[in-house]
Amino acid sequence: MKKIFRMLMFAVTLMTLTATTGEARTPKVLKSKAPKSEKTKKVKVAKPPKLKSRTVWLSGVAFSELDSVAYITEFQKVDSAYLDGRNNFLADRQLYSMQLNAYLEDSLKCRHMMPAVIHSTKVRRAMKLRAKALKRFRNDPNWQLHELPVDAFRFVPEQWAKSDD
Repeated sequence: MKKIFRMLMFAVTLMTLTATTGEARTPKVLKSKAPKSEKTKKVKVAKPPKLKSRTVWLSGVAFSELDSVAYITEFQKVDSAYLDGRNNFLADRQLYSMQLNAYLEDSLKCRHMMPAVIHSTKVRRAMKLRAKALKRFRNDPNWQLHELPVDAFRFVPEQWAKSDD
């Protein structure tokens, strides 16, 4: 509201200045410096990621801020998940999140959930990440935390497909 008031006051003062002087003031436009040579620079194109199939431990977390409800799955071993070779990111991780979201919408009738996937190639690291997520929801009394057992929900390995974009 203050910004709008300031903008209106600026416009009114600008109009009174132009009315008294009879000429409108325009701000100076900075000219961009053109390169001296006409040579075009080569654009570096990012290399596609080198993917490798590895065994990964996955856990899903989904929560709704509207209902203050959180669901977390047990860790599951997925044998053929594709990881980026440089930084071990899970390829197509949004598909695993969509699996969890589809389960919650279909089976438990939970709408408007925000799913996320925790993954690691090492069991101990995976357990630490899951414990950190559990701690966040358990320490706050406003959240209702529900743990989904392995027999209720299971991640299905996704086949990575290269996009033509």
